[in-house]
Amino acid sequence: MRVNFSINSEIRGKNFSNWLNLLKNLQDNTILFLLSNDNEIFQEVNLKTHVKLVPIYSVLQNTSESSKNHEISQIDQSGNIIPSSFCPNNPELEHIISADFESLSESSHITGIQLENLEMPLKLPNLGCFCPRCHALAEKRGLELHKISPLIIKNANNGLNLHWIQKHFPDWLKFRKDSVTNLAGRLMVAIRKIDPEIFLGLNVPYAHNPEFLGLDYFFLALFLDMVNFVVNGSDKGKKILKQIRSVTKTFLGDIKVFLQMKVTKEFNSYGISKLIKRTQRYSFDGLIFEVSTFDDMKQAVEM
Repeated sequence: MRVNFSINSEIRGKNFSNWLNLLKNLQDNTILFLLSNDNEIFQEVNLKTHVKLVPIYSVLQNTSESSKNHEISQIDQSGNIIPSSFCPNNPELEHIISADFESLSESSHITGIQLENLEMPLKLPNLGCFCPRCHALAEKRGLELHKISPLIIKNANNGLNLHWIQKHFPDWLKFRKDSVTNLAGRLMVAIRKIDPEIFLGLNVPYAHNPEFLGLDYFFLALFLDMVNFVVNGSDKGKKILKQIRSVTKTFLGDIKVFLQMKVTKEFNSYGISKLIKRTQRYSFDGLIFEVSTFDDMKQAVEM
């Protein structure tokens, strides 16, 4: 079974040479997911290793580079701009991402782009996007957003009752899911036009009720080449693997499914061997170890 790595911090800096020396120890064709859009980093890592490089791209969450890009920000039910989140129904967002895809694809050293932060968590005080475009799209489906949000907030004295929302506003939950899924579909079209050889993947948190994250695992998978189900380090037992398997066995097409988890202090070769056997049993295509520091990476690579 393939074991890959995802580095969710920038490796550029005074320790960059140490990172490179460590990455040389990775097996050929290991997939290395990098939180970077720096072509120089891709080039240097490519020259000194034989790994497959995949930049990680945040979709609906703000980054420092676009912190003032309010025209694509979500607007909450009170009309406030939410600069930390972007609207999946805003066509300008798609144009920005497509331009970023083109820039990334100029590097001959990457084999894919891995999306993350595609979900829209249902939480207070922001229940999602209520911008004019979302209002107009919802209205075509017989939904009046300005009537939905006050009712939910009125009922949320002690927090959101998700099952109550599911019972009374199923069409609204579906509208949220469709907004995210349709964006994924448009991004797949964009990457295929730019370079059909670059795969499109997604880091997705596993949840018992993905609709409350605005996610529909089945339909998202139709527009992706790879799905990495992200679980907590302590959440890797047979039960959760079986639950994920029950979801993924309905997927259509030739899609790769990986299990992604953080490197923990309890990491050891016996535990990894046991986990590999367990994930093989549930038909995962591989494991991805997520690291945040050089020490985490060193610990995982030397196992």
